[in-house]
Amino acid sequence: MSIRNGAVNALLFALIPAGSAVAIAQFVSANPSEFAHPSQAATLQVAALAPLLVGGLIGVFLSVASGMTADPLKSNFGRMAGYSLFSGALFGAAALASDHYSGFSGLIAAELGIKSIHIAFPASAYVYAAGAIAVECLYRLIPVSILYVVIAKLLLKGRGEGLVFWALAVLSSLIEPLSQSPLAGAEPNLVWILFAFIFAFNFSEAALWRRFGWPAPILSRLSFYAVWHVAFGPMLSGTL
Repeated sequence: MSIRNGAVNALLFALIPAGSAVAIAQFVSANPSEFAHPSQAATLQVAALAPLLVGGLIGVFLSVASGMTADPLKSNFGRMAGYSLFSGALFGAAALASDHYSGFSGLIAAELGIKSIHIAFPASAYVYAAGAIAVECLYRLIPVSILYVVIAKLLLKGRGEGLVFWALAVLSSLIEPLSQSPLAGAEPNLVWILFAFIFAFNFSEAALWRRFGWPAPILSRLSFYAVWHVAFGPMLSGTL
C-alpha cells in the first residue's frame, strides 16, 4: 500500500512540470515565437503535447509503483538537484566546446535549411523548458516504464529486474542519437562523435532516473538546454 501511495504522490508531484508545459504551450499559441524549425512549433501545440504529458504521468506512476526507480519524494532533493544540474551543465559545456572546434551546429542548420538550430532569447528560455519535459516523456518516461512493467513484472515475474532496466536504458538512449546524427550530413567522423555524445547524455539521464526518480533527468536536460540552447550556444551561432 505504501508503494502505491508513493506512486500516486509521485504522479501528483509530476503534475507541476506537466501543467507548466501546457501553460507554456498556451502562451506560445497566444504569443507566437520565431522557432528555429517548424517541428518545434508543431511539438508545442497543446494537441500534440497533451498525449506525451499524459503518457509521461503514467510512466511516472509505473516507475515508482514497480520499484524500477527511486521515489523522488523519498530522495535527498538537494543531492538529486545538485547531481542532475551539474551533469546537464557538464554535457552542455562539452557541447559548446565540440561546436567551437567542429562547427557541428552550423552543419546541422545547413542540412535543415535554417539559419540556426537555436531559438532566440527570450523565447528560448520557456520554449526549451517545455521541450525538455516533452522530450523526457517521449524518450524515457513512456517507453522505459511501460516496457519495464511488461517485461520485468508481467513476463519475468520480477526476475532480472536490474538487467531489464539497464537494457531498456541502453535502447532508449539510442532513440535521440539515431534521430539526430544523420543531420550532421556527409561528415562520417562528426556523425559518430555526435551519436556517442547524445547517447552518453541520454544514458546519464537514465542513471540519474534510476537513482533519484523522475525529476532528475528532467532537471539534467533543463540544465543542458540552459547552457547549450539558451545561454551560450546562440552566442556561438550568432542567434543572439
